[in-house]
Amino acid sequence: MLVKDAMVKEVVILKPDETVREASKKFAENNISGSPVVNDEKNVVGILSEADILKLLEAHYTRGNIVFLPTPFDLIEIPFMEAVREAEICKGAKDMLKDIGGALVSDVMKKRVVTIKSDSSIEDAAGLMVSKKVNRLPVVENNKLVGIITRGDIIRALTKKEEKA
Repeated sequence: MLVKDAMVKEVVILKPDETVREASKKFAENNISGSPVVNDEKNVVGILSEADILKLLEAHYTRGNIVFLPTPFDLIEIPFMEAVREAEICKGAKDMLKDIGGALVSDVMKKRVVTIKSDSSIEDAAGLMVSKKVNRLPVVENNKLVGIITRGDIIRALTKKEEKA
């Protein structure tokens, strides 16, 4: 089975000039954990995941040995500022959360993106995900984004492949 048979063709994309708040909202609304970042020509210029946002939060919320992290429920609610309650987070931490939400995707995204072609096998995609330690691969043709394949897409494709056999 080929990547083009298992990939999602309607990809939720991000633009480099979007904010982390806007990206987080897209993640929540579409029940996804990451997305490719594309320029106006549909070239993949980066990738952003929930893990990247959490790393940003960790960097901003760690002070000495004290960590000021919002609860998991707070992270789900988007935009970030709506999730912060006065009683849970001090004024300084609340200001940091506001700063994080306003950060640009281009400043947080990974710029080295592992991609795959649509005519590659799903076994090659799985191997690439494991070797590069990534959860999703943007699918490109002629340097343009045409889809995305995730670990879940591969598992579903392998299940269908077994059912046909």
